[in-house]
Amino acid sequence: MKQKIKISICLTLLIIFVSIITAKDTHATIRLLDDKLILNGYAKQVGFYRTAMKDRDKKYHDTSLDFFKTSAGFEALYKIKDQGDYSLDFFTGMKWWYEWTFDIDEKLRRNIPSGSRKYYTTPENFDDDVLNEAYFDFKKGPWEVRVGKQIVVWGNLDVDRAADVVNAIDFRHSIFGIDKWEEFKRGSWMIRTFYQSELPGNLRFEVIVNPGDFKRNLIPFSEGYHYGPDAYELLESRDNPGLPNLPDFGWGYGGWIGDKFRKDAPGYSTKNWELGFKISGYTWNWDWSLIYYDHINRDPVANPYTLTPWASQYFGYGVLGDASPFGYPTNDGEEVFQYKRSQIVGGTLERELLSGGPVFRGGILTFEWFYEIGTPLNKTWPGGEGAKANMGLNNDTGEYGTVVRRDIIGGAVKFYQKIYIPGFTNSRIATGKRLEYTLTYFMEKVMNHDRELVLDSRFHEWNQSIADSISFFMIQQMFNFSWT
Repeated sequence: MKQKIKISICLTLLIIFVSIITAKDTHATIRLLDDKLILNGYAKQVGFYRTAMKDRDKKYHDTSLDFFKTSAGFEALYKIKDQGDYSLDFFTGMKWWYEWTFDIDEKLRRNIPSGSRKYYTTPENFDDDVLNEAYFDFKKGPWEVRVGKQIVVWGNLDVDRAADVVNAIDFRHSIFGIDKWEEFKRGSWMIRTFYQSELPGNLRFEVIVNPGDFKRNLIPFSEGYHYGPDAYELLESRDNPGLPNLPDFGWGYGGWIGDKFRKDAPGYSTKNWELGFKISGYTWNWDWSLIYYDHINRDPVANPYTLTPWASQYFGYGVLGDASPFGYPTNDGEEVFQYKRSQIVGGTLERELLSGGPVFRGGILTFEWFYEIGTPLNKTWPGGEGAKANMGLNNDTGEYGTVVRRDIIGGAVKFYQKIYIPGFTNSRIATGKRLEYTLTYFMEKVMNHDRELVLDSRFHEWNQSIADSISFFMIQQMFNFSWT
């Protein structure tokens, strides 16, 4: 235990020391073989410390340190051929992380189920967790073709996604405002083709063909984890004398749901193909794009007919143990969570403001919009009022919830600016770096809304067809560190 704490402290001090004595950011670039091989990398330490803790949480924590992640990334570009009007390159990108909280907080480690703890601590699978990109890039004249595992950027928002819809997201321990979207995204195996035309507006055409490499969003279900439910939500039920058999079970209920999400996900299959189109150009001083994407949804809906028997296994065993009529809890049975197909159209607009005084001049104004066609949503049984617990069987009436499809429209406006602060920007503290900030407003509306729709995963209040949010980030470089 003490040895692990020493290792984490040493790693943190090393990263800080390297940041101070080297470049003004955390990235490093090395060029080899007469620039035929270009290597990039970064190292980063992020932590959260609780300034206060509720009494209900203290029984599950030794320390106020809530999150302490070391992460690193590596990219390599190798120029295989560069001759006249054509070139062939190979690009690969990898990432790694280790979350130290469970090593530092012994009480939390002891209480969190082992299956959940292992899933969040460090990468488990090379293809899914470590290898983010690996593709060949062929260019000839106006054509470009990329084949392999890729990350696609179709939008530029800070928190929400409107047009940037191609890749699945790993929400387990990425930090909005600190980590880039490329660190959130999960690469998929695909073929991307570009054609740079000579048409008015400098039109560029892009086609994406994913032959069936489905990737789901990874969500922090496990109780006690920084982005997951509070530890006490599960652990008090594990200590509840009414559920005496749960402490012997390897998952908490949240982690058990996440494990079923994983097992029900379709994986690779040609029937899970995805197809996308994008047109981009430059007109009247605006960079713009239009997109279309046909895909399998990254988040599932619950099958109302298998949901209740599956959930009853967990709680039935918690109360009755081996005497439960539902049997021992298992995630190897019938499919409970279904990943269904839908389509989305959208677009972006972006320009630099050339007027508006010192507040707006030089800022970047961005608009993004989307229209989801036939998004699958759970709907509770009549009178269930959108509660997740009411998606399955109503034992009193025999009625079931349903899965319906709704169109969803939404968009965002974002403003980005750099501010010069007299007497500070050029000081030794700021090292010439201006204060950067972004302000974003996001809104979406579910069409044909009704009160039984289950929308909390999309951050809607109950019985509200509209959800919106405002995000604000400030970044200032000081002493060769970026403060967010």
